[in-house]
Amino acid sequence: MHKAVATMSLAFLSTLFGAVSARGAPEQPGDRSNPRLAQLVAQSLEDQLHGMRPEVQHLIAAAPTHAKAWLREIAQVVARCRGGPSDQSKLNLLEYDVTLASGEKLESVYTGHRCVYVGTLRPMVMRVVFDNGVATEAFTDGRELALSVDSAKVECDLMARSLLKIDRMRRPERYFVPGPSAAQIEEQWKPR
Repeated sequence: MHKAVATMSLAFLSTLFGAVSARGAPEQPGDRSNPRLAQLVAQSLEDQLHGMRPEVQHLIAAAPTHAKAWLREIAQVVARCRGGPSDQSKLNLLEYDVTLASGEKLESVYTGHRCVYVGTLRPMVMRVVFDNGVATEAFTDGRELALSVDSAKVECDLMARSLLKIDRMRRPERYFVPGPSAAQIEEQWKPR
C-alpha cells in the first residue's frame, strides 16, 4: 500500500516538475522608446482617476486624492508574461513588477489576465517610467507598432486599472467606506 502511494506521489511530483520546467523565462520589454505609448498610459491613468466617483462606488471622498498620491510613489512598472512566449498554458499570467521611488519592489502582481500568444498577436510587454505620478516614458520591443493605437489603448487601460487596484488592495482604508464593526453586526442580528 505504501509503495503504491509513494509511486503515485513520485508520478505527481514528476508531472508537476515537468509543468514548471516547461514554462519559459518571463519575456522582458525591449529598449525601444515610444513616447506615444507613454502618452496613452498617462491618458488611461487620467481617465481612471476622473472615473473615480465616491458617491457611486462606495469610496471615501479622499479616494481620488489617495490614488494620485499612490501614482506619485511609482518609479516604474514592467508589464510581462510570467512564462514568456513559449508558455501556452493557462498559468502564463500577465503580471506587473512595480518599483516604487522608495526602492520597494512589488513583484509578480497578477493583473487578472492571461498572456495568450496566437499567431502574430502577442501581449504588450513594456516598461513604463513615471515622474511625479505621470507616465513619462515607455519602452517595448516595438510590437505595438503592428497594432492600431486603439488596440494599444486597451492594454494601457488595463495597466491603469491594475495599478490603481494595487493600492486599493494594499491599503483599502485609503479608499473604501469602512464596513460595520463586529459590535454593529452583532447588534443587527438581535431580535427586534
